Amino acid sequence: MKITIEMFKLLCVASQMDASFMALVLSMGKKSQPQDEHFMGSYARFYNINQPKVFPVKEGGQAVKSLVLGLGYKIRYFERHGRDLKDPWSCRQSVVHQSYSFENNLANLIIIHPPLKFNELIEDVKAELDVHPLDFHLRYIVAATQNWREYFDYIHSYLLSLVSNILNFRNQDLLVTNGLHLAKLTELNHRDSETLVDMAATSSRDSKTTRIATMIAMFYLPASLVLSFFSTGFVEFDSGGQSGLSVNGHIWIPFVSIVALGLTTLFGFWVWHRRGAISHGHLKNP
Repeated sequence: MKITIEMFKLLCVASQMDASFMALVLSMGKKSQPQDEHFMGSYARFYNINQPKVFPVKEGGQAVKSLVLGLGYKIRYFERHGRDLKDPWSCRQSVVHQSYSFENNLANLIIIHPPLKFNELIEDVKAELDVHPLDFHLRYIVAATQNWREYFDYIHSYLLSLVSNILNFRNQDLLVTNGLHLAKLTELNHRDSETLVDMAATSSRDSKTTRIATMIAMFYLPASLVLSFFSTGFVEFDSGGQSGLSVNGHIWIPFVSIVALGLTTLFGFWVWHRRGAISHGHLKNP
């Protein structure tokens, strides 16, 4: 039978129950902040209530005040919900209240939304009369905590899977980042290679220019040497004592000397260049 909150409040007042029990019941499912401000709660206190006439404690059957111990608490436990969801576990709430009268040795126990295992644990004590009042609490705590180990194992596996996925994602991100960096390095290396090719081409052109200049210098250097030699006092070009420019009949001697020295110099340069190429492995020694 379903009842409203107002009806439940009237039942609590009629049963002279502690107001803290009602606060715990109303906090079930209440959530007004990001954090859970009503996760658990408990109370325990002594108070006096008027015992009904059906439980007389003095002669004459008059109702008197009786000392009562009231205790209650709210616990959350985990059970499998059996629905086709990714998470097979549900976090459920339960509120327990017990009042114990020292005068009559009577206990009232109220449990709202108990664990499924609790009904199995109290089957063997329903028919017993001499049961300690706290026996139900022990059985209730056993029923509420029996799934914690299995739930922790599930959370452990879930967290391991989550960490593994995070690490895999991080590794993929690092691979992508490294790939981008390698692409940039490859592009820079390509640019450096192009620069080196341009520098090599420039060096080759400079080398050719230097060789041409060297060849020209090698060709004219013997001529300068020979002409300088014949312009000294060891050689005189005199045409019968007449002053002025005269051509000596032996003018062919300087030109022959120039050609001979030039060819000798070129041959010596070729031999030196070939030996250098062979020593560096560019040419094979025959």
